[in-house]
Amino acid sequence: MKVLGVIGLIDGGETDWKLISIDIKDPEANKLNNLGDIDYHKPGLLNATVKWFQEYKIPEGKAKNIFAFDGEAQDSEFAKLIIDEVHDHWIHLMKRENDMHSIYRSCTTCGYSSQISKDDAEDLVDDEPELKLDTNIQSEANKVHYCR
Repeated sequence: MKVLGVIGLIDGGETDWKLISIDIKDPEANKLNNLGDIDYHKPGLLNATVKWFQEYKIPEGKAKNIFAFDGEAQDSEFAKLIIDEVHDHWIHLMKRENDMHSIYRSCTTCGYSSQISKDDAEDLVDDEPELKLDTNIQSEANKVHYCR
């Protein structure tokens, strides 16, 4: 992935960062290197994306979302700072530093958390209770929602 920028959605009083990126295997990846390139080659895409994130919960009866930076996308340099910061938080979480969370952190590959075998990980997942879906989900999934 090539990181082009980031949008800061405010959700529940916290910033929910939405990365703007392109797969480096995409045929247009060579043309898109920054936010200006998106505006040039894909006019209106950034504005439409912000608008979608602003309004996508309205059909559920929720209010419009709000954004950091008045909904203005920030550049790749800023986005990479956010990525580094979030990754640092994840590392501290996995190392159990400032342990405020009651989540199971063991994994099969990370050297900085407790490691378990793939078989033990699968056993943990298998031991979890079966997920019971709300019967209304399917009827809601079949509805078409329109936002403008």
